[in-house]
Amino acid sequence: LYASQHGDQYDRIAWVEQRDSLVQSFATDAGLQASLGIRQEQGETFEQVCYRMLLALQNMDGTNLLVVDNADQGLREWSEQLPQGKNWHVLLTSRQVIGSCERMELGKLGPDAARELFLKHCTKPQDVGALDAFLEKIEYHTLSIELFAKLLEAHREMDTVGELSNYLDTHQLDDETLQAVVDLEHARGETTRYRHLLQAFDLSGIDQRPELLRLLKQMAALPPGAEGYPARDLMEWCGIEKDKTTFANHLQELHRLGWLLQPQKNHFGCHRLLKAIVNQTRPADKEDLMPLVEAFAEKLSFDESKDNPADKIEWIPSGQSLLRSAEHLEFNEKAALQNNLAMVLKHLGDYAGAKALLEKALQSHERNFGPEHPTTAVTYSNLALILRALGDYDGAKGLLEKALQSDLQHFGPDHPNTAVRYSNLAIVLMDLWDYAGAKVLLEKALQSDERNFGPYHPTMAARYSNLAIVLRDLGDYAGAKVLLEKALQADERNFGPDPPNAAWYNATLGSILQELGDYAGAKVFMEKALQSDERNLGRDHPDTAVSYSNLGAILAGLGDYENARKLISEAYAIFRNQLGEGHPNTQAARGLLKQLDEMEGSKG
Repeated sequence: LYASQHGDQYDRIAWVEQRDSLVQSFATDAGLQASLGIRQEQGETFEQVCYRMLLALQNMDGTNLLVVDNADQGLREWSEQLPQGKNWHVLLTSRQVIGSCERMELGKLGPDAARELFLKHCTKPQDVGALDAFLEKIEYHTLSIELFAKLLEAHREMDTVGELSNYLDTHQLDDETLQAVVDLEHARGETTRYRHLLQAFDLSGIDQRPELLRLLKQMAALPPGAEGYPARDLMEWCGIEKDKTTFANHLQELHRLGWLLQPQKNHFGCHRLLKAIVNQTRPADKEDLMPLVEAFAEKLSFDESKDNPADKIEWIPSGQSLLRSAEHLEFNEKAALQNNLAMVLKHLGDYAGAKALLEKALQSHERNFGPEHPTTAVTYSNLALILRALGDYDGAKGLLEKALQSDLQHFGPDHPNTAVRYSNLAIVLMDLWDYAGAKVLLEKALQSDERNFGPYHPTMAARYSNLAIVLRDLGDYAGAKVLLEKALQADERNFGPDPPNAAWYNATLGSILQELGDYAGAKVFMEKALQSDERNLGRDHPDTAVSYSNLGAILAGLGDYENARKLISEAYAIFRNQLGEGHPNTQAARGLLKQLDEMEGSKG
């Protein structure tokens, strides 16, 4: 309401709907990212991309408004990062009191406006006094007014608001059900409003129309979505291949009855309050959700050798919303959605969220397939990768040993699946300082994949680079260099001259040549790494700062103290501004600058 009434006072309005955490809501808002020219890079966490987005907003000129819709207490942790100063106003909509934010109670429609809205949707003649009394009973709540008006318009046996009012008075609800909905929405103090919405649902008769009820359950399983969803997308997600006209008519019928919003032509969505009521009082069953779960499990699936998980960001809210609606159900397709969503969250840095999902998927797979089934083995392996990221190396090793045993039993030692398990277990052994054991497993994985795929398959780059790291740590720098060059060649053949991991390959090659004392050769690779980072991440990204620092250290080794100082100073400034003075990277850069002072002093 504020944005619509005062929008002409602002040069820009940014709108973010908070679904889970504020950080994730920003990081998964594809529209805002496109407007800011920001894309989540591979390996970048939600926190990192959220910080970049907020920084980009802060740096905008003009007079701007940021609206965070449905904010919760978690926003307090990021309140100091929100845009500030004379250029920005920040408006939060919330059902909670958030810190010291100035509160503005949401106004209600006045009697005249409420009456006008009701009569817009209900053409049946009404007594003005009875209508005003009814509108007062439902507290002039906009959604309730529209819903009851449409309900009365469509009802065959009820014509007046007097009859509606009598229905509300005489049809009592189960208080336990009402309280469950109120608790779900954190809406204490609004019990009366929810009671009326629940009564409207009972009165609508949708329970007697299975095809409409099923579609409403499916719509309630999706995120609310302020802009709604195109009907053609809903048809795809709901698995509608035939009778598309019937499906479109059902969408229109639910809108006519007030249960779906139509914010723009051929776009439909379910209001957040109605979504909560449907999910709580008419929980979906497996058949209702199966097509949606399968559709979004596929959209969240990705091949690590060729796909960028950042491309899957837009589907995260839908996957999470579906899983909340299916929380009371257990079926194999749900576990697949949990697994795929978890792997996307893992690559985007949400390890805790990924772990919770994979633990649920693993329980389902162990129960339905048994501990030695190949599907269970995949989940063991995926959960192990999360435990490794969280520092639980022993837990990761135990799960990967189970996965490897299953793969050896079902596929044999030379199967690609077994090679993946060899490689993952080897990486954990490296974390546990067992480089000799890791080397044996990585050599098995490499030999298997070379036989199955050839030297230039996308998978081979990871095999070469993992074994190269082990050889480097075992002191075999020459062998590591050969393997990293092969990895870079494989990626360049598959992804072009600037593959996604080019900066990492070049930086690692540079560090190996530095260890071998070849500073001139190291300089060439570090310059390539820096160029790649500047091109793909920008000059102010922390990863680019690492490249500045690395190249600066090499130049110092070559005696070029002046240019070394420029690069390391640039890195220090980026680390300090973006990560803080106490961050290890900031402290390391400061230490390098001190070493430069000593080196230049000793030279003088």
